Amino acid sequence: MDLAPVFDEFGDEFDCRPKTVHPQGNVGKAEWRSIGGHNYTGIFQGADTGFVRLSTQLPVITPENRESDDQNVMMATLSLKFLRDGVDSANSLANQNLDGQTSYNYFAAPVFTNLMDSGFTNEALGGAVSEAIRPQTHFVASLGNSDMA
Repeated sequence: MDLAPVFDEFGDEFDCRPKTVHPQGNVGKAEWRSIGGHNYTGIFQGADTGFVRLSTQLPVITPENRESDDQNVMMATLSLKFLRDGVDSANSLANQNLDGQTSYNYFAAPVFTNLMDSGFTNEALGGAVSEAIRPQTHFVASLGNSDMA
């Protein structure tokens, strides 16, 4: 299956492609409060209209389907979307490492915008998704921080 067209869509509308990863999640309202003392622009100056989405990369393994206590049961992901007038939203995404976690506590492990910070390398990231991203960049372990500043 050619996944390259799945990742070449830009904008805030989502009516033209299948949702291939993170298909389920919970959404809540968010705001970005700047603490000042910096020269950053864009969303880093603050935003009052945003959303946070807590989801998992794959379906959670339920307790009755868990094979052992040390089996990884979920990989938490977090995404932020801040709406802006006249331009596409500012977006950021963070994932746990690709192993996931053994706990059902969603916040038990850290999330990263660059999976290499979690100990993975580009060589370790294989599979169809990585191969679809690789023609665009060799940094397939880096996740989205789209136009935040």
